[in-house]
Amino acid sequence: MLSNELKRAARAYAAAHGVKYTDALRAVNAGPALPAADRVRAQVTVTANSDGTVSPRRWEIVVDDPRTEEPFAEWVYGADRFVTRVDELADVHGWRRAPGAQWPVEPTTEPITVELERSDIGQRNDEVEKILAAAGVTFHEACEPYMAAVGHELERAGIGVKEAFAAGNEPRDGAIDLAEALPGYDSTQLAWREDQGWYYLSFENGQSADYVTDLPVGHLAEPYDVVVAFCEAIGHPVQGERPDWRPPADYDPDAVTPDEWWDVSPALERALTCYTTHPGWTPATPAPAPAGEPVPHQPPFDDGGFDLSTIRLRTGDELPSMIVTATHATLQDLMTGDNMSKFALIEAYRLAKDPAHKLFPGTVELLQEREFVDEDGRMHHSVSQVILASLRDKGDRGIDLELIDPRG
Repeated sequence: MLSNELKRAARAYAAAHGVKYTDALRAVNAGPALPAADRVRAQVTVTANSDGTVSPRRWEIVVDDPRTEEPFAEWVYGADRFVTRVDELADVHGWRRAPGAQWPVEPTTEPITVELERSDIGQRNDEVEKILAAAGVTFHEACEPYMAAVGHELERAGIGVKEAFAAGNEPRDGAIDLAEALPGYDSTQLAWREDQGWYYLSFENGQSADYVTDLPVGHLAEPYDVVVAFCEAIGHPVQGERPDWRPPADYDPDAVTPDEWWDVSPALERALTCYTTHPGWTPATPAPAPAGEPVPHQPPFDDGGFDLSTIRLRTGDELPSMIVTATHATLQDLMTGDNMSKFALIEAYRLAKDPAHKLFPGTVELLQEREFVDEDGRMHHSVSQVILASLRDKGDRGIDLELIDPRG
């Protein structure tokens, strides 16, 4: 499905160059020609299945470029899909074959050199990195200035604000907690999610929202317009005129998140980060590192050759949420189950680290039964966050799943 951003770009290209929409769409989708300097070499290894059959085969790709720090690999089933699936795998990581380059198909004894160049997705990711770096925010922090700007407008409208924040989830979301709840509720929150837009929630006797209302404004409506819509929804008189601060001329209020999780939208990031110049935004000051406490070294984990008997779980004194408890229980169950369950545990760990990792038949069904992955084999974000958090030292914050390489 074509994104709205791509359609708008194609229409603009057609008008500027006097060509048909379909020709403009192809030109825009192809992107600008890449300079030779942006081409890189990749070392590709193809491994055959142990039973000697043609399918599946495993491709491992090591890219000589700092934008892809770790190798990526995948088992591909079906000889007729080998090249197509490896093209898709490379595109997820921001690369495509350079003109004339070919993937090796037969098993290799030594890595084969393949020339790559940045794909359209890779170029968009590069542009987004520059946008975020210039704004001084990370990808998950990018919506926080927008939340702060809306909070600032709420206060100008006479509505007290307790806190404006980015939640750090995927899809990205943020909210503004009001100082005083709506009548009849314990708390009220004005919230935003990049794939849903603006809504507000009212809570009573707990953390589950008893009342959720969408606001009739665009995904990236200007803060003043968001507040006007909220005031009208709750019957609060609008106070104050539209502020002097305005977004830049290229602000796109209709910019939306791409359909694919590995893709990004420069227009969306430009729109979000423009609020770092809003008077309501104050960047947080990083906390100084404690003096005299060295940062512990965390050596990279080699996920090849570890013994299942060395997998062990450690539970901290405090579990932060029900999802952590449920995920921990499932991990424990998988660890103590049959060989297929233990293999599924390893696959869950790998999928949490690499969302593009394809699960083996048998493990995907098992992880679907445990509600770790959806019907397409994608791991639920909350589950992956728990697993990734558990692989790092979290002290007393929760669980710690430790996978140990017996080779030391």
